[in-house]
Amino acid sequence: MLNLIANYEKTVTVNQLKAAYSIFSQAVERSIEDNGDIATWELSYSDMAPKYIFPYVETVGTVKKYSMGALSPDTSFIHWGGWTNGKIYAMKNGMTYSLIYDHGDITLMVDINGTKGANRVGRDGFAFKLLPKQNKFILAGADKSRSEIIDYYFGGCKKYEQPGAYYSGEFCGALIMIDGWKITPTYPW
Repeated sequence: MLNLIANYEKTVTVNQLKAAYSIFSQAVERSIEDNGDIATWELSYSDMAPKYIFPYVETVGTVKKYSMGALSPDTSFIHWGGWTNGKIYAMKNGMTYSLIYDHGDITLMVDINGTKGANRVGRDGFAFKLLPKQNKFILAGADKSRSEIIDYYFGGCKKYEQPGAYYSGEFCGALIMIDGWKITPTYPW
């Protein structure tokens, strides 16, 4: 029975991740059409979502800040400082997201089931990247090999045993995608 429930949860996760990927891919595409190439966008540490994302997704407001933990055993560390430093937006479909700009890196963090839980990267939180030089939107890590996706230090899709691996789980969405939109038995669920 527990295995059946776990398989159902994995299927729901994959379907929601695919939906988020589709929603935000289309949003970024339309934003590029209206606002020009990503490299020309006004990038700042202040909130970019109202200008570049709001007009293209069904955002219904903000939610109270909450933690998004990594896959590492150091669960006290809040993954993605911007997740709690920036605004977290709620969507009509129940997802939440935050657009984070940090030192030239643009990350769209999406919680596919909103504030419900588990609130862990690689479980219900997934990172997407906007790449200004390539003018692309991808799942974080999708530009890397499978072995890099899994083993990338502090950011791969595995549970690191050492404390402080606060980016573990960052590339898990890309692993699901390259595995044929499946959560395989080796996935760090």
